[in-house]
Amino acid sequence: MNLCIIITGQLRTFFNHSQQHFIDMLNLSKKSYTNILIICVISGNFNEITITDYFNKLNVSFLIIDYNKYIPIFNSIINQKINSKEYTKQKIEYLSYFNHAHYEINIKDSNDVPIKHSYQYHQLEIGINELLEYEKKYNIIYDVIMRTRFDIPYHKNFYPHFPNTILKKLLLTDTNIELYNKIIQKYKIADIVDFLKNQQIELPLCRVNLDYVSITFGGDYYYNNKSVENIMNGSDDILYAFNDYIYYAKRNVFLKLVNLFNDSYIKETNLNISHFYAPEAQLIIFCDNNSIDILMYRHYDSNGNRLDEPFRLP
Repeated sequence: MNLCIIITGQLRTFFNHSQQHFIDMLNLSKKSYTNILIICVISGNFNEITITDYFNKLNVSFLIIDYNKYIPIFNSIINQKINSKEYTKQKIEYLSYFNHAHYEINIKDSNDVPIKHSYQYHQLEIGINELLEYEKKYNIIYDVIMRTRFDIPYHKNFYPHFPNTILKKLLLTDTNIELYNKIIQKYKIADIVDFLKNQQIELPLCRVNLDYVSITFGGDYYYNNKSVENIMNGSDDILYAFNDYIYYAKRNVFLKLVNLFNDSYIKETNLNISHFYAPEAQLIIFCDNNSIDILMYRHYDSNGNRLDEPFRLP
């Protein structure tokens, strides 16, 4: 089994806070995967010699991609989207109906700010295309692919893997199982689909009940009974996601995400997701439109403290 890790975004706090978390995750991955390829699609200021020296010491194959040269392409595509009928239709419906749109988006400024900051999905597309070229050049296939960021902490036992039992397959980590048992004490795992179907998005913020956010399987914005039911019925087309910061899947599933940037913010959905602008909502919508059973978690420790918040610069 071979693993590809695509890291996107700015280096930010990587060399100050994040790198040990990354190394711990990488060392666990090395126990399960024969070959590991790391593809860095980096924006902002960075020293290529420094980052090259760093990855040389990790005993993995790697590629360094300077995303800054792609920004004019990104801007051109985004401008086309903003002026498209598909985007305009969804934006008008969203801004005219949901009160929280005015709470989270400054209407006096540009209400297109979220889509203008959707670099991560463009960077992901570039990373996937670089992977495909690398595979062709070196006659190798990467069976599992993960996308992450430079500034993200990981749970101490986290690495991309695929459990076999239904309980583990749905909840993935021991910490998630602990939180599940604390919140849904009277429900068996077989009852979770009905539980999710009976929950309602809370207005006007259009979010899930925060008491249940760690077990919605759809992050902050969606009670994801659909993926859970599919997986319990035998589906193996799973994308594991911690918010929209970290996500991974088997190759055939993950490669579909090459079209995520192209489809984001213009494709409609029948899912009960009210927060059109949220990037994680766009990820869920894409998965549903492309027969991917996403399981999205908040990344908590056993005490309920969030682990998926990026390390912030001082």
